[in-house]
Amino acid sequence: MPPIRIEAEDMSLLAYQVELDRSPASGGKLITLPAGVPQGIATTLFSGTSGVYNVVIGYFDENDGESSLSVQVGGNVSSWRYDQNLKDGGVSAKNLVQRTLFEGVQIATGEMITIAGTADRNEFARVDYLEFIPVDRSNAPLPVQPAPEVPRVSPLETNTLLQGGVRNSSFRGTEAVDTLTYAQATGGVVVDLGAGVARREFAPSSAQPLKVMAIGDSITYGVVNSKTQPYVTETGGYRTVLWEQFSQSGLSSAIDFVGSQKNGPSTIDTDHEGHRSKPINFIATRIKGWLKTQQPDVVLLMAGTNDMKQGDAGTAHRRLSKLIDEIAKESPNVHVLVASIPPIPRDEKQQQNAIAFNRELPGMVDEKLAQGKKVSFVDMAGRLTANDIADGVHPTTDGYAKMADAWYSWLAGGQDTIAHIENVTGTAYDDTLTGDDGVNVLKGGAGNDTLIGAGGNDLLYGQAGNDTFVIAAGKGTDTIADFEVGRDLIGLAGGLSFGQLTIAQRNSNDTAITLANNEVLAVLTGIQPTAITSNAFTVV
Repeated sequence: MPPIRIEAEDMSLLAYQVELDRSPASGGKLITLPAGVPQGIATTLFSGTSGVYNVVIGYFDENDGESSLSVQVGGNVSSWRYDQNLKDGGVSAKNLVQRTLFEGVQIATGEMITIAGTADRNEFARVDYLEFIPVDRSNAPLPVQPAPEVPRVSPLETNTLLQGGVRNSSFRGTEAVDTLTYAQATGGVVVDLGAGVARREFAPSSAQPLKVMAIGDSITYGVVNSKTQPYVTETGGYRTVLWEQFSQSGLSSAIDFVGSQKNGPSTIDTDHEGHRSKPINFIATRIKGWLKTQQPDVVLLMAGTNDMKQGDAGTAHRRLSKLIDEIAKESPNVHVLVASIPPIPRDEKQQQNAIAFNRELPGMVDEKLAQGKKVSFVDMAGRLTANDIADGVHPTTDGYAKMADAWYSWLAGGQDTIAHIENVTGTAYDDTLTGDDGVNVLKGGAGNDTLIGAGGNDLLYGQAGNDTFVIAAGKGTDTIADFEVGRDLIGLAGGLSFGQLTIAQRNSNDTAITLANNEVLAVLTGIQPTAITSNAFTVV
């Protein structure tokens, strides 16, 4: 089987443009970023036979800048800089480079191919072609040897990957291309890059309630004052107030408290894992069984108060760290909210132990976030004072209300401020992602998402779910990379109607949606125009 060559100029282009009559480019054509345009994208689908291939790219490495390029073929990504000095600042045989991107990779028919370039000074990330060479495993290695690669996240995500959804935060990108991901969020998000805000929302519904497991000791159990006779133990503590907050918001049917323990008033869901007088190790020896049986979505973990009166209080944070790791290992999709413990004013030594213990938690959580674990820190100690503690250990009714507020603010939403962020990845829930006037890559994730490119030429991925891609006149050309006919919709904004649109073949694989003035509103990758009818559109 002969090699398959894809000319860059035949791909769907976002911000890139075609240069003609440029020998020695293949076919005399190549793609380049126009002056003043920082980033661009070229996409297509692999039309060859499924099989094993080596993948080679041809591009022009000029000496008047250091552009960067990222190529993704299916799940394979290669990224690098145009950093060779080949003694030419234009397009010539001197600086035409062939680079082997991947060797022996499995590529399926219909696989998405994306080229993402970033210009630097007077070098415009010029690309000539991609070539797919069928592999005969008995053959000798290719003569073109792969150059060292710089690991990257994905095309046009060539700088910092920022984790959102873990606290109310401010995110500021760099001078390069930055991606903000909310993949770990416990609910949907509304992100507007132009406005510089991201609001986290509560997404579960009564059809699929969020299973919440409260884990801890007598404070989770809900003891108000253990020195009162008879003990005031059946209030439910913060769990009662938290349930009431969801109920008042009309969301109690979307929450399911789970656990092997039951106590509290009959008006709430009484399930939990609060075990009176028990230290962290007690929880650690039982956590596997709890997770397997209850299968929570979120864990509210506040443990360690009973460790503060022991001789090994100084290592309690390590035990908590191991417990978190165990939860992440057994249930990697569970989001763990780790709370600091309340003050212990009854005993000065225990109080100092608690202060030292709490001091370790934010850094611990940050380390686990960097490891990819779904964990967040909740500063419970910062909300409570000694006046909120009834008997030196257990909170008062007001103290429990403050704790419920802390949990609720994390479970029910929050808001981040953002600046200089180019790309956004959504959550497993329903999201609304809006770009800015630049080139953005918006990925919905799972859930039924709404993606709005806004200004600029943007690349939109709905991914799983029933997604809506919103287009409007004067807002640039959006490339919709994974539109699913019969499932996804194209939203018409700004007074657009279906009758104003022309739907036509753009190339052998793609469909363009244009206006009478030839403005291209969107390109649907891998879609034939005959598949797009009025049923694919909705007015928004």
